[in-house]
Parts: sequence; C-alpha cells; structure tokens
Amino acid sequence: MSIETTIGDPNLYQSFKDLKFVEVSEGVSGALEIPIIRPEDNTLQGLHTKIEDKLGKTHWWLMDYWREKGLPGEQFVFKAGELEIEVFNFHTPLTPSELAAFQKAVGIFANVSGSLKHRTFLIDDLQAVNVHSGEDLNGENDPNAPIIKIQPNARRDIPHRIAEVGNFPGTLIHEGAHSLADEKFKEGWGKQFGWSLHLDAPIRHPNGHVQYDIAAEPARCITEYARFNRDEDFAESFLASIIAPERLDPERLAFLQRRFDVLTARSFNGAVDVIKRSGNEVVLPRIPETVLFYRREPKAYIRTAPPPVQ
Repeated sequence: MSIETTIGDPNLYQSFKDLKFVEVSEGVSGALEIPIIRPEDNTLQGLHTKIEDKLGKTHWWLMDYWREKGLPGEQFVFKAGELEIEVFNFHTPLTPSELAAFQKAVGIFANVSGSLKHRTFLIDDLQAVNVHSGEDLNGENDPNAPIIKIQPNARRDIPHRIAEVGNFPGTLIHEGAHSLADEKFKEGWGKQFGWSLHLDAPIRHPNGHVQYDIAAEPARCITEYARFNRDEDFAESFLASIIAPERLDPERLAFLQRRFDVLTARSFNGAVDVIKRSGNEVVLPRIPETVLFYRREPKAYIRTAPPPVQ
C-alpha cells in the first residue's frame, strides 16, 4: 500500500469512512494480511475492526491522538539529495534557529551511508515522561507508524546531553539515528560493546524503571543516558560522532565510521531545500481509498460462508 500526498481538500483528515475495503487473494501486491484468530474475526464487523486497527497503527493521520488536535499549524518538506523529510507542527511555530537545525539534520542524514526508515517528524504540543529516566521526554520513535515524535521539552533552550550541541538539534539527530539502525545492526552493536540481558539481576532505577539490558563496560558510554540500553547507546554515540567525535569511545567511533561514514556526514555543506505550508495550505497525507486485504487463517480453523466485505 503506497502513501500518496494529494492536494484535494487539505483541511480534512482522511477517515475510515472514506475507505473501501476489498478482499483479494493472498499474494496480491500491497494487500494487508488480516489474521483470523477467533470466529468473530471472520464476521463483517470483525474484519472491519481488524483492518481499521491495523491501518490506525501504521498511519498517524488515522490515529485519534493526532486527529483530536485539529490541523497542524505548519508543514515543512526538507529535501537534500535523494532524502525527503516531512514535518507537521502541532506546537508553536518553528523559530529560525529550529528551522536551521532541521536543515542541518537533514543534510547530515542525506550524507550518511544508510537510509532513514522514519521520514515524518511530528512536533507535539503535549509533554510525555521518559520511561528510562523519569524526566521530560525529548522525542521518541514509533516504529509502526512510522514517525518520529518531537516533544515540547526538546525545544527548551538548554544543552543536550551531548553538551556541545543544543537540545533541539541534538534531539533531531539522536531520534533520526534510531531509525537508521535495523535489528541486525542493533544485535551487532550489542555484541560488539558488551550489551546483554540480565533477566535475573536487573538494575532498578529510583523512578521505578527496571533495566534488563546492561552494558559490560558502562564507563565507555558517552552519557549516563546511553547506559540505559544498547539502542540509546547507539543513538547517543551516533550524535557524538557527528558533534564531538573526539570525546567518543574510539572503538565506537570506528564502528560508526565503517557503517555510516559519519566523519563525512558531519561535514555536509550541500543545499537543503525547504517548502513551508501553513494554515489552509497544509496538505495532510492520505492512502488510496481502496484498501486491499486478504484473510490469514490458522490451518485448524475452517471458515464457513464468510460474508462479503462492503
């Protein structure tokens, strides 16, 4: 299923009422797999519910959380080389320095030997708490949507944990780094730098967070936050390799250089084009109105005359 941006009516969120669900055979390109677990899943209402649930988790504009906020006040499209990043801002307008931070981050990732999986940033107006530290969250990745959410705390005029950079530009690069790493790379990073699960002897933090992923040599992590798990170790290390490579553990820097060519990426000086839309110019994304799906049933379950889906 491809996501297409249409000019249409930019003031309206697409809703499930706009969509038509069409059942096809397994193997048809772009069709959703709908698992049939219980008999009620095989009813008309059950199928609709499962399709809507799946779409709602993978397309942010179909999520009630964002729809209830109304329209974003700003939309930006950043382009550098083959990389295109879209930003929807539900908070106060971006400042010139924040806009410049986005341009720099996009330029860096355009020059990285890898590809961002999450290319939509949503700037939230509500603050969440970081489950690791118990402090206000800067940002987070939603691997299902896929989106990168930027929290209000990221916009405070304070240094990032990597103190050589401000909190906002540091957050953009840190969160972008999360979407560079696939599971295979994470496993390699964890093995290389001594991360392992300790289910019987976790670290219990004062805020109640229980940490099972523990580094063999936490002193080599660039920040205290990097000690929470291998994923945060990687994202903090990636940011440090761009901003302050001289302070990063040399083995980590060499690892990142081999995989992402970070020392080249940090010196990006090419053009980053920006398109800005605001008010009625904002164009919300949409999916094609016809949604294809097929049923996936356990072999032991035999359905009888399922109803057609309208």
